[in-house]
Amino acid sequence: MFHGLYTIYKQEGLSTLWKGTFTSIILSLNPAIQLAAYEMLKRHHLIVRNGSRVVRWIVSTIIYHARGSTGSSQENDAVVNSTDGSAIEHFINALLSKFVATLITYPIQLIQTRQRWSKTQDNNTHKTKRKRWVGAATIHDLTEIIQQRGLLGLYRGLESKLMQTCLNSA
Repeated sequence: MFHGLYTIYKQEGLSTLWKGTFTSIILSLNPAIQLAAYEMLKRHHLIVRNGSRVVRWIVSTIIYHARGSTGSSQENDAVVNSTDGSAIEHFINALLSKFVATLITYPIQLIQTRQRWSKTQDNNTHKTKRKRWVGAATIHDLTEIIQQRGLLGLYRGLESKLMQTCLNSA
């Protein structure tokens, strides 16, 4: 382990060992955002019987696929209306709350990945970076993506991340 650290230090510099640390600190807010969103959804009972058509459709579709695509939509709606919603409610609330948290923090995850995979440049760049505020690189990367790809560029690759995190947390 020490040999690996020493090799990285010699080849790429000491600051390479700390790439992405600032963004990691920001990303520690993800579970807090998820919890807040979950509690809000739970508090307002945004689900199933008194819920919107979209939520009813989501739950009905989940039941439809869980049954192996058997049963009519009327039968699935009857199941949705007959349940107390507790298990389904927790599942949907967890799914939606993780969706919200990921949507908010994804641009920072994208920046963190860019920072960790970027190669160090010449020593002059390193000297300038040391004098700057530690979050300046993060802000620079954010503005660079927005200038090159627009605001939607901050969410490039979001679909796969949502599949991974939402289904994992629900």
